[in-house]
Amino acid sequence: MGVRVLAVDDDPFILKVLQRYLAPEGMEVVGVASGEEALQRAAEGDIDLVILDLHLPRMDGFEVCRRLKGQEATHGIPVIMLTAAYVDPVHEQRGLEAGADAYLAKPFLRRALLYHVEAVLGGRRREAAEAGAAAGQGPRPEEAGLQPQDGGGT
Repeated sequence: MGVRVLAVDDDPFILKVLQRYLAPEGMEVVGVASGEEALQRAAEGDIDLVILDLHLPRMDGFEVCRRLKGQEATHGIPVIMLTAAYVDPVHEQRGLEAGADAYLAKPFLRRALLYHVEAVLGGRRREAAEAGAAAGQGPRPEEAGLQPQDGGGT
């Protein structure tokens, strides 16, 4: 089974960008437009990562993150917080205090997004790629741009 990402943004364009950037990496992107939908969807138990916009209608990203991290069923899901072009240090601190694992400013480069995804998921992404390749459901880890972790150094 591949990595399932819950993308939370009220801008359909950002949801499409996340889909376009993550799907080639073997990730399934589930998009929702509100904090309420995000909490409900995450509680279903099959989400590996949440990419969460800070500015959402009715319930902002800080509150969504706090609730995700405060519930037993969702507290272990890593959260990458997205914000507008300027990263306000106070907002970044509030996001991290709410439980966000990483912070990324919009617009973002594909490479920056993948760096943060890899950082917060750690080995889970490699394991999913290996499982998918073994089942014939995706590229081998090397084809997906993942390098072997043999402990050797070069």
